[in-house]
Amino acid sequence: MSEWVRSELEGELARSRAEVERLRGLLVEQEAELGRARGRVEELEDRINRMLGMAVRLRRLGPALRRVRRLRA
Repeated sequence: MSEWVRSELEGELARSRAEVERLRGLLVEQEAELGRARGRVEELEDRINRMLGMAVRLRRLGPALRRVRRLRA
């Protein structure tokens, strides 16, 4: 193998390795962003579930509150 061919192949290998490292870095950043988004979704789902539970409890209280009002009147 000539020195020129070897030099070209080594250059191509170095460029390929640099590209792999660049893409790996992008992947790590995207995975971190996805993790943050998933965490936020979990927080919002938890908040929604708490609010739905509160709404159910308030609906159950509605008839009882009306009865109390009638008794006071």
